[in-house]
Amino acid sequence: MQTTHSRRSSRTGFVALAVGLASAVALSACIEDEGSLGADLVEDEDLENLGDIENTENIDIDGESPDEVDHGDARDDAGTPAEPGPATPDSIDAPNNDVTVGLLCSQNNDCHEYCDCVGGTCVPDGFGPPPEGDVCNTPPVRTCNSSANCQSGCTCSGGICQSVFSPYSETCHLPPPDTYENDDTWQKWKAYTGSPQVHNLHSTTDEDWVAVYFAVAGTYRFQTTGLSVGTDTVLEVYAYANGGKGALAGSNDNVGGAWWDPNSKGSRVTLGVPANSSYLIRVDNKSASSIYRDSYEWPRYTLQVVSQ
Repeated sequence: MQTTHSRRSSRTGFVALAVGLASAVALSACIEDEGSLGADLVEDEDLENLGDIENTENIDIDGESPDEVDHGDARDDAGTPAEPGPATPDSIDAPNNDVTVGLLCSQNNDCHEYCDCVGGTCVPDGFGPPPEGDVCNTPPVRTCNSSANCQSGCTCSGGICQSVFSPYSETCHLPPPDTYENDDTWQKWKAYTGSPQVHNLHSTTDEDWVAVYFAVAGTYRFQTTGLSVGTDTVLEVYAYANGGKGALAGSNDNVGGAWWDPNSKGSRVTLGVPANSSYLIRVDNKSASSIYRDSYEWPRYTLQVVSQ
């Protein structure tokens, strides 16, 4: 991935810089050692001459007396070096104004997609280079074409799901339940009329019940397909007679397949059915609970009943 290469390049550059600085320090130390060695080689007569220079008084420097020479140090009237003054504003470290506090949160999908919820605050997730702008202080939004795309209590305004009470809501960025709700018990089943039905599982305890009538005898396949990533279904088919749920006729968890294929977590039941018979279909939710904390979409599947 380019992100990994970019980060590795940054780390490599940092190491190179550190090595360069270390070499510079080592070179400086060598120069100082050579200077010390040179000092040791000064002959005695040079030292004597140096002593004569130090004992010389009233030598003019460019026509100035020693008292008029600028020694470069600030001294008081007694000739004692003056105490250093207070630090100038230029030398005072400026406060770090780049540190920002993100939105408050309780789970990852309360935050922008580039951020995670850590310690109750949205912070950068650390994957790849940081995004531009203060995204972790920006609430996530859900785009929409109509209010049907939004949760109850939210409306589609300006192409975004917004609370009917305020510009921002904690849940308006999340999807609504599917249009077949409430169908969480067999008594509240919805009819299968021949066309595939797209459902979502809007909570960890959500389950869907569907009733289907067969006028003609035959072999039929009941299945969940078109699964979104992370969705995992369990399919059960019950006889339906005399207005009530009968015996379990068949069930299936996973059809199997490649692990990376979301449909491998789909379910399939094949049954021979008599004419003028009815069945209840139950789709149970076996999806990981982490989806409801991390994702902006609920687990989704398509229910089909097709003739073999």
